Amino acid sequence: MYPLTLNIFYSRSYTTAGKKPYACLIGTAEDQTYLIKAFGIDTRLIENIAPGSFIQISSYMPRGKRDGMFHILLKETSTVQLVPPPPPSTPTAARRRSRFGQNNNEDFEQKPLTSSSTLNGFGSQSNLLD
Repeated sequence: MYPLTLNIFYSRSYTTAGKKPYACLIGTAEDQTYLIKAFGIDTRLIENIAPGSFIQISSYMPRGKRDGMFHILLKETSTVQLVPPPPPSTPTAARRRSRFGQNNNEDFEQKPLTSSSTLNGFGSQSNLLD
Protein backbone atom coordinates (compact mmCIF):
# COMPACT_ATOMS: atom_id res chain seq x y z
CA MET A 1 0.00 0.00 0.00
CA TYR A 2 1.35 3.40 -0.97
CA PRO A 3 1.53 6.27 1.52
CA LEU A 4 -0.02 9.66 0.75
CA THR A 5 0.84 13.19 1.76
CA LEU A 6 -2.27 14.44 3.51
CA ASN A 7 -2.10 17.78 5.32
CA ILE A 8 -5.37 18.50 7.08
CA PHE A 9 -5.64 21.91 8.71
CA TYR A 10 -8.40 22.21 11.27
CA SER A 11 -10.64 25.29 11.20
CA ARG A 12 -11.73 27.26 14.25
CA SER A 13 -14.93 28.35 12.48
CA TYR A 14 -18.20 27.05 13.87
CA THR A 15 -21.05 25.45 11.97
CA THR A 16 -24.68 26.29 12.65
CA ALA A 17 -24.79 23.25 14.93
CA GLY A 18 -22.07 24.84 17.06
CA LYS A 19 -19.43 22.23 16.25
CA LYS A 20 -16.02 22.84 14.76
CA PRO A 21 -15.32 21.45 11.29
CA TYR A 22 -12.80 18.66 11.42
CA ALA A 23 -11.27 15.88 9.40
CA CYS A 24 -9.29 12.96 10.74
CA LEU A 25 -7.64 9.82 9.44
CA ILE A 26 -9.48 6.84 10.87
CA GLY A 27 -8.03 3.96 8.87
CA THR A 28 -7.06 2.51 5.52
CA ALA A 29 -8.90 0.22 3.15
CA GLU A 30 -7.75 -2.70 1.01
CA ASP A 31 -8.50 -0.75 -2.18
CA GLN A 32 -5.59 1.61 -1.35
CA THR A 33 -7.69 4.46 -0.02
CA TYR A 34 -7.52 6.31 3.25
CA LEU A 35 -10.78 6.41 5.17
CA ILE A 36 -11.37 9.99 6.30
CA LYS A 37 -14.10 11.10 8.70
CA ALA A 38 -15.25 14.66 8.09
CA PHE A 39 -17.77 17.11 9.50
CA GLY A 40 -18.46 20.49 7.93
CA ILE A 41 -15.82 19.98 5.25
CA ASP A 42 -16.37 20.69 1.57
CA THR A 43 -15.75 17.31 -0.04
CA ARG A 44 -15.14 18.95 -3.41
CA LEU A 45 -11.67 19.63 -1.99
CA ILE A 46 -11.11 15.88 -1.72
CA GLU A 47 -10.04 14.21 -4.93
CA ASN A 48 -7.42 11.82 -6.23
CA ILE A 49 -4.00 13.05 -5.18
CA ALA A 50 -1.04 13.02 -7.54
CA PRO A 51 2.31 11.64 -6.30
CA GLY A 52 4.09 14.14 -4.07
CA SER A 53 1.10 16.45 -3.72
CA PHE A 54 -1.10 17.19 -0.72
CA ILE A 55 -4.50 18.62 0.14
CA GLN A 56 -5.32 21.39 2.56
CA ILE A 57 -8.70 21.64 4.24
CA SER A 58 -8.56 25.03 5.88
CA SER A 59 -12.07 26.38 6.30
CA TYR A 60 -15.73 25.56 6.71
CA MET A 61 -17.68 25.89 3.47
CA PRO A 62 -21.49 25.94 3.74
CA ARG A 63 -22.09 24.88 0.12
CA GLY A 64 -21.21 21.33 -0.80
CA LYS A 65 -20.21 20.28 2.70
CA ARG A 66 -20.62 16.65 3.67
CA ASP A 67 -20.67 14.94 7.02
CA GLY A 68 -19.59 11.34 7.31
CA MET A 69 -16.80 9.24 5.87
CA PHE A 70 -15.21 9.15 2.45
CA HIS A 71 -12.13 7.72 0.77
CA ILE A 72 -9.01 9.25 -0.74
CA LEU A 73 -7.09 7.28 -3.34
CA LEU A 74 -3.50 6.54 -2.35
CA LYS A 75 -0.66 7.42 -4.70
CA GLU A 76 3.06 6.73 -4.60
CA THR A 77 5.98 8.52 -2.95
CA SER A 78 4.49 10.38 -0.01
CA THR A 79 3.70 10.30 3.70
CA VAL A 80 0.74 11.07 5.92
CA GLN A 81 0.82 14.19 8.08
CA LEU A 82 -2.10 15.43 10.16
CA VAL A 83 -1.75 19.02 11.37
CA PRO A 84 -3.80 20.03 14.44
CA PRO A 85 -4.61 23.67 15.18
CA PRO A 86 -2.24 25.57 17.47
CA PRO A 87 -3.78 26.22 20.89
CA PRO A 88 -4.45 29.82 21.93
CA SER A 89 -1.86 31.11 24.38
CA THR A 90 -4.49 32.55 26.72
CA PRO A 91 -8.31 32.68 26.77
CA THR A 92 -8.11 36.45 26.26
CA ALA A 93 -5.90 36.01 23.21
CA ALA A 94 -8.35 33.49 21.76
CA ARG A 95 -11.24 35.94 22.20
CA ARG A 96 -9.25 38.74 20.57
CA ARG A 97 -8.38 36.54 17.60
CA SER A 98 -11.99 35.49 17.06
CA ARG A 99 -13.33 39.03 17.45
CA PHE A 100 -10.87 40.85 15.20
CA GLY A 101 -9.86 38.01 12.89
CA GLN A 102 -6.18 38.23 13.76
CA ASN A 103 -3.79 37.78 16.64
CA ASN A 104 -3.56 41.09 18.49
CA ASN A 105 -1.86 39.99 21.67
CA GLU A 106 1.33 42.03 21.44
CA ASP A 107 0.31 43.87 24.59
CA PHE A 108 0.17 40.63 26.60
CA GLU A 109 3.33 39.61 28.39
CA GLN A 110 4.66 36.21 27.41
CA LYS A 111 4.28 33.59 30.12
CA PRO A 112 6.05 30.23 30.04
CA LEU A 113 3.79 27.23 29.55
CA THR A 114 3.53 24.83 32.45
CA SER A 115 2.57 21.20 32.41
CA SER A 116 -0.74 22.09 34.07
CA SER A 117 -1.72 24.40 31.20
CA THR A 118 -1.30 21.91 28.36
CA LEU A 119 -2.29 18.37 27.49
CA ASN A 120 0.05 16.78 24.95
CA GLY A 121 0.85 20.27 23.72
CA PHE A 122 -2.59 20.81 22.20
CA GLY A 123 -4.57 22.53 24.95
CA SER A 124 -6.98 21.05 27.45
CA GLN A 125 -8.81 17.81 26.91
CA SER A 126 -12.20 19.55 26.97
CA ASN A 127 -11.15 21.69 23.99
CA LEU A 128 -10.19 18.61 22.00
CA LEU A 129 -13.55 16.95 22.58
CA ASP A 130 -15.82 19.93 21.92
